[in-house]
Amino acid sequence: MSKKQPKYVSLEPDAFLSDLDFQAMTAEQRGVYCTLIFYLYRNNGRLRYDIGVLAKLCHVNGDFDFQTVLRKFQVRRGFIRHKRVTRELARAQVRVDRAVKAAQTRWDRDSTSNAQALDEQCQVKGRNVTKSEGKLNTTNTNSEERARSTSSSLRFVDELEKCFKICTKSDRTAIGNLCRWLTAEIAEGRKTDGIFGQILDIAKESRTARKPIAAFFSRLDRELGYRARAEKEKRLAQASHANR
Repeated sequence: MSKKQPKYVSLEPDAFLSDLDFQAMTAEQRGVYCTLIFYLYRNNGRLRYDIGVLAKLCHVNGDFDFQTVLRKFQVRRGFIRHKRVTRELARAQVRVDRAVKAAQTRWDRDSTSNAQALDEQCQVKGRNVTKSEGKLNTTNTNSEERARSTSSSLRFVDELEKCFKICTKSDRTAIGNLCRWLTAEIAEGRKTDGIFGQILDIAKESRTARKPIAAFFSRLDRELGYRARAEKEKRLAQASHANR
């Protein structure tokens, strides 16, 4: 997984205004100086030392004296850097890494807790309907696998609801039906857990459509035959029940 880059840094106005070099700059020089600072923040703290390129970035002509401004930067190995920018980026990266780690820890803890709770419910129901000790032992043996599947399903539903900002009962019902279908497909060996990631990718690509949910299920129908299979399984289940 690629490292999450910081989007925000500390920008201290007093550090600019109290700098004697900055105070002595003309308005054009200040504009170029601040523009280079912003580009450094955007480009991981360095820019290639090419006066022609820098001039285009700052929208100045060939008569502009870059050396007056570049005295505030360090030039090393063909790149310009700025000590304050480098320091602030490092601090911001530490904050981002901590936030990502805390979020992952919280996610793992909540997912594990939910999976265990659902697994305990499944085991209780299993004991109520089990007619032999052998069936109960089989249920206990497969509990870890069910917990993993349940955890994946919980994450899948959570990610889908965030992706589409689900708020209506009908949309939640549709997502729930999809999740149950996928769980059954995985249990029967027709699909693997990787199908969750594939469908989440389809969901993210459907968000820009005029009707995101409709576009999402349309693609599922087209690419996975979701509704056709679901309807077929429903008819088979009804026929089996009628023949009992």
